[in-house]
Amino acid sequence: MPPTRFTFPPTPIQRVTARSAPQDQDPDFLVHVVEETDAGIVIRGAKYETAAAYSNQAFLKPTIANWGDAKLSDYAVGCILRMAAPGVKHICRSGFAGRNDPRDYPLSNRCDEIDTLVILDDVLIPWEDVLFYRHTGAATFIRATLHRYSAFPYVQRTLSMADLMIGVALWNAKQTGLDKQQALQEKLAELAVWREGINAHMTAAIAMAEPSENGFLMPNQSLLFTGRYYALSHLPRMMHLARELWRGTDLRYTQCRRFRGARDAAVARELLLDQRLLAGRRQA
Repeated sequence: MPPTRFTFPPTPIQRVTARSAPQDQDPDFLVHVVEETDAGIVIRGAKYETAAAYSNQAFLKPTIANWGDAKLSDYAVGCILRMAAPGVKHICRSGFAGRNDPRDYPLSNRCDEIDTLVILDDVLIPWEDVLFYRHTGAATFIRATLHRYSAFPYVQRTLSMADLMIGVALWNAKQTGLDKQQALQEKLAELAVWREGINAHMTAAIAMAEPSENGFLMPNQSLLFTGRYYALSHLPRMMHLARELWRGTDLRYTQCRRFRGARDAAVARELLLDQRLLAGRRQA
């Protein structure tokens, strides 16, 4: 196995300041071009990429920096990175999905999104996969316009999370027979209003789409980013409401394997039925 040429991380981490350029720190912290060949460019560095561990390729974007400085030209690179290319290494956290019985964790056992620290140890990028390199103007343009479109799936993901929270809370309330109580309905309504507010901003951003400077259609930027702010600024409150609606019921139950016996299963069914009957008497 050939020795690695990548200097990160055994070198000591130097102190990073807000004004220090990448080359003033460890030069291999950020992705940059180290060589140009007939086959393509050779890049080295490290970068976080969402879902890289289970992707075939990724759009490797330049990180945020002062791209107006010509000294940063080696770091102004954008390309398509093939995850199976020689020299690409992944450092991932442990996943949550598939680690437990799906009957105990029916939602979290199937949902996971892993961020990956991608280490690039002199990786060859073929010319057909190079979008730009040593081009500070292109790097500035990408960083300035990236969120025009990437913010949309970000907000859409929050909308899906809102649907999940409401669905679990409502199903839990119906399972215990408490879905008709006014106090619980008010909390469910607050969750629903938050969800519909996110959806309204996304719908309006599409309906009122606007052209970019180059004539490409993009979501209405004001409505899109207002929706993003609305979704995230209310998220802590909505998570608190959801926890209040979920507590005290099935979430406190033991593992599914404990109910495999006929006796334990019968006790569980009887207990759940008693809870519904009791809730019905209180509402009456």
